[in-house]
Parts: sequence; structure tokens; C-alpha cells
Amino acid sequence: MAELLDGVEEACARELMLRPSAIQPYGLLTVVDRESDQITMAAGDFGGFLGKEIAAKGGALADLAGDSLESLIARSGEPLSHIPIYLTTLNGSPRGPLVLLAHILNSDGPVVVEFIPAKDPEAFPADYQNSTPRLLSRLRGTIERISSAESLDDAFNRTTRAISQITGYDRVLLYRFLEDGTGTVVAESKTAELSSYLDHRFPASDLPTQARELYRTSRFRLIPDVNYKPAPLRALNGSDEPSLDMSHSLLRSVAPVHLQYLRNLGVSGYMSLSLLVEGELWGLIACHNSTSRVIPYETQEECCHIAELLSRQIESRQREAAFSKKAQMDAASTALLRSIVAMDQDEYALLGRGSELLDVVPAHGVAVTYQDKVAAYGTNPGDAAILHLRDALAAKMGEEGFYATHCLARDVPAARAFTPRAGGVLAIRLSVNTRALVLWFLAEQIEEIKWVGNPHESTFLDEETGKLNPRASSAVWRETVRGRSRPWLAAELAAARFFQERAAFVFQSRYVADLNESLRLANQELANLASTDGLTGLANRRIFQERLRSEWARALREEAPLSLVMLDIDYFKRYNDHYGHPAGDQCLAAVAKAIDGIAKRPGDLAARTGGEEFAVLLPATDLQGAEAMAEQLRQRITGLQLPHSLNPEGIVTVSLGVAATRPHRSDAETRHRLVLAADVALYDAKNSGRNRVCVSEI
Repeated sequence: MAELLDGVEEACARELMLRPSAIQPYGLLTVVDRESDQITMAAGDFGGFLGKEIAAKGGALADLAGDSLESLIARSGEPLSHIPIYLTTLNGSPRGPLVLLAHILNSDGPVVVEFIPAKDPEAFPADYQNSTPRLLSRLRGTIERISSAESLDDAFNRTTRAISQITGYDRVLLYRFLEDGTGTVVAESKTAELSSYLDHRFPASDLPTQARELYRTSRFRLIPDVNYKPAPLRALNGSDEPSLDMSHSLLRSVAPVHLQYLRNLGVSGYMSLSLLVEGELWGLIACHNSTSRVIPYETQEECCHIAELLSRQIESRQREAAFSKKAQMDAASTALLRSIVAMDQDEYALLGRGSELLDVVPAHGVAVTYQDKVAAYGTNPGDAAILHLRDALAAKMGEEGFYATHCLARDVPAARAFTPRAGGVLAIRLSVNTRALVLWFLAEQIEEIKWVGNPHESTFLDEETGKLNPRASSAVWRETVRGRSRPWLAAELAAARFFQERAAFVFQSRYVADLNESLRLANQELANLASTDGLTGLANRRIFQERLRSEWARALREEAPLSLVMLDIDYFKRYNDHYGHPAGDQCLAAVAKAIDGIAKRPGDLAARTGGEEFAVLLPATDLQGAEAMAEQLRQRITGLQLPHSLNPEGIVTVSLGVAATRPHRSDAETRHRLVLAADVALYDAKNSGRNRVCVSEI
């Protein structure tokens, strides 16, 4: 059996490797030598798309595109990277306009140029054609609707509806990955005749590790027709057998096992958009159609922007929720320890602090063991079982004295007897000498899971052919899962560690003066965390939102102008990737210091609102004044002369968006327009070449 599983993994690696040497035939692919403009590899029906074939000895890209690659890149105004950039649109081809996209795999390698259909007249009739003004207007409206969603669930539903309306797919699913690798459908938009997948699970085996990594690095995938015949990659001019890393190619041919999997689901046309949070694959937007469907390039880009917006929404709201929860638990932890210090108590005091410990880490129950004494509160397995757990977990806690699981019976078989009251446990050791333990309990969570197909019927390897075959059925499979609790949240684990560290110090030191000073500093640190960004020392996003509300109210009362500058470090991800995160942190700190040096008036506020994103709130400042300040700031940061070899300028630069208004209403939606206007101006600055200031007045 183990050998068979190993064979499946090896076959997955073969089928999902990034060099399939073929493309999907709905477009064309060329590999071009940038210096000579000569095509060295090609794939696709050039005669059908362009009315001209490529000779076996190759030729110049200019013969196909009307201009050389170097000229097209220069006109685009964008540096080449692994992300495809738009070069131009070819009109007059037999099958309609074609968009040319280019990307590179490394700085000195060849350029991959793809020819993608700009539109599909059959799927997108004349009254629905994508013009740039219409697309931008529709995209702005979609962004506003998703951004203003009251909850993430609301944002998910608005996203699936928007993409369904934009693309016309029969079904649009949004599903997130759980800790065990399974995917659960959290939102769905579909035609009336289709059965619903909402709240259904997809087994982890549906998306192997190699495929997940590919979805993480290449966020968009389109398969217009799952029954396509791959167009092979051809080496020209007598070159060796072609081999090309197609990980970032839109036309890259798909693993046969994935195509068969889609056919088993009744899908003929497919599109997916990756949702990344903190750089990791959080989930997918998967679009299914019962017939083949070509999606125009502009619509592809629109959907990618929507997915990127939703990814940021998820990341922002999760961070905000985690910060709020952490602040509450840390405050409870600090209050409990402060009380113990004030009364000069030891671990024994915790035996009477059960309700406060449940504030430190919210759970169904908690127990404290001190020597051979036990005090339990809430839902718990009983004193005898708690003492047994103390002994059973001693070896599993290690030197850290920390242990957490949401399936206790898996590690402690005797726990099966009390699983309903303690499906999961989180335990910390406070003192080695006294064997003082705190154990938080989560009750068993019985789940009725609806799977899309039998989760126990996974991808298998045909030993005769050596090919992978996906599970054949997509019928609903119902399963009851018992014996475990919900997983512990990262914030809860962090709160337990925080409490463990502070409690150990309190109980081991026992010097009241030192403890009071330590707790005072800890409280000050918590206060700073609540109002400032730890890396840069600027105000954090929460303080920015609070000051925006208060300054808006002031400007409304005084009928005064209010301006906002939003800025973003250009190509910062490349900076991090090239120089490393420690250098990236130093860069952020230097830029923050420059910003803080400019915003010096009493009412001005400089804040870090995201990874490389900053904002400056300028009360009593009109658009002209704010623009002047923004330009001064841009020059100041440029003047730092921080090296950035992957920025065309050679140094660190910033793009800035400026917006100003005179408030006339006090509601949040009106305030949001100022932020949105500054963000749009920032977007314009980045799209028009970066290292510049763009303005917007509302």
C-alpha cells in the first residue's frame, strides 16, 4: 500500500510539473530572444489565428506583431517580470483581436510572449463588449460593493455574484482551505437548475501539494474547453527538444488528471482565481460551465483585480479580528497577574481563578492542578481524569511545557471515555518544581459534513498504464465526524503562551517591586500596540480610522478642508525577495521616518495602514497644499537614495495618491469616499509609471 501511495505522489509530480511542453490551443505561445527578436520556440495554430505560419527555421516577432519585442516592451512602460505584462493588441486577425502578453523567468533568459483572445463574440455579444470605460466603471462599482460589505460572508457572496455576472459561468464557487487541507464552500452563485455545493467539502486529495503550490505562485487559470487537444511546443531552427518552465504561462497545458476530474464534475469550461492571505493559499474562486467558454482578456484582468481585492479584505479583517481578540485576552491575562502580584500570591491562588482563566483563553472549561490539588470550572472531564491527563501529558509537553490538540483521544487513548466533555485540550506548565498546570478544555464538536463525492475515494494510480485517475463520483457523500473539538485558534495559542511566560516570571521571581515595574512596562507595551505600529512607530490602522472620524467631524463643524495622502513603496515585494525581510523592515522604517518628518503640524497624522502602505491625514489642508506636501515627501524619500536594483529608478521610490474634500455629511460611507478617492489616485500613480503624485478631489 505504501509503495502504491508513493507511486501516486510520483505520478502527481510528473503530471503537475511546470514543463508540459504543450499549451491549450485557444491562443499562441512564442519564446523570443530579446536581443535578436528571433522566435526560438512556438506552440499553437498560427495559420488559424494570424493567417501566417512560422517557418521551421523561426523568424522575428516583428513579422507577427508588426513591431519588435524591444519596441513593444518600451512602449508598455512596464519592466518585465514573471508576471505577464500587456504589450499590445493585434487587430484584424482571422479569429478576432489578440492581446500580446510577455513575461520572463529570469533576468537574462528568453521572453515568453503569448497571444490571447481579446474577446469572444459568441460568449460576449455586442451589447456586452468590454470597453475600457465600461470595464473601469463596473470594476469601481464592484470594488465599492465588496469593500462596504458588513462581514466576510457578505463579501464572499458579493464576490461570487459579481464574477458570475461578469463572466456568465454556470456556477461560481468560493471555497477556503481548512487546516486539514480540505476545502469548504463558503459562497456560491449558480444557475437555477444546478444543485448547490454551498457548505459542501472537497477532499484534500482533490488538490495535491504540487497543485496548491502552483495555485499559490500563479493566481489565475483558464481552461476554456476541458476536451482540448494540447498544442505541442516546437523548437525552431534545429534546436534541441523544447523545454520551458510554464508556471506563469496563461496558456500552459493542464495535467490530464485535472481535466478528467473536471469532466467527472460535468464541467466543460473552467476558470480559477487564487485567494492569498499572508502570502499563503487561503482559498479559491472556481468557475464552472457546462459548455466551453473563452473569457476575454479584459474580463480576466477584471476578475483578477476582484480576487486581489477580496484577498486583501480577508487579510485585513482577519488581522483586525485577531488583534481585537488578542488585545482582550492579553488584557485579561495582565489583569489576573496584576491582581496576584498585588496580593503577593503564588500558583496556589490560581485554584480559585477559574472564571478569570476562561477570559485569558476562551474555552468550554478550565482546570488548574497544583501539586495534588485540582480545581475545575465549566465543562471538564472531572478531577480524576484531570490528574490522569496531567501525568499523561507530562512527556508530551516537553521542555516548553506547552501542549495543544483538538483531538485529545488520538494522543491519550483513555480520553475517549470523556471526549464529549474534552475533545480538545490546551495545557501549559507554570512551574517545573510544583508541577502546576493549567488545562483549558473544548467540548466535542460533532460535524455533519456534506462532501462533494466520497472523500475516501481519492486519486489512484493505474498500475498498468502508469496514469493517474481522479475519483469518479461527485455525488453528495454525508459523513458524521466525532471525537474532536474545533481547532484552537492561533490567537488562543498565542494568549496561552503569553500567559505562561508572564505567569512563570511572576511565580518564580516573587519580588513585588520588580514585578510591578515589569507589569507597568507590559501594560505600556499593550497600550502602544493598540495605537502604534511596532516596526515603524507610526500610528496603526485602527488609530488612523479613529482620527479620520474625529478630524472629519471637526472639519464638518468648522467647514474646513480635509486632505488625505496615501502612498505605497514601489516594487516592495521585489525588494523583500531580493534583499530579504530584515532589509525590507529597515526600508519600511526609513520611509516611515521620512513621512513622520514631513507630517509635523499638531493635527497631522502619519500612519502605517498595511505592509508597505502608509497614509497621512492633513486637517485644514486643501488639495493644493496636500499635493505640495506629497511632492515634498516623494522627493524626500527619493533623496534617501536607498538602493533598489529591481526598481527601474535604481533606488527606493514611492507612488502617492492625494484626495481632498470639504465634509458635508458625517456618515461612514461619505468618509470612505475620501479614502477611496486617495486610493484611486494612488492606483493612477502606480499605473502611470510610479514615483509620482496623482490627485483626486471629491
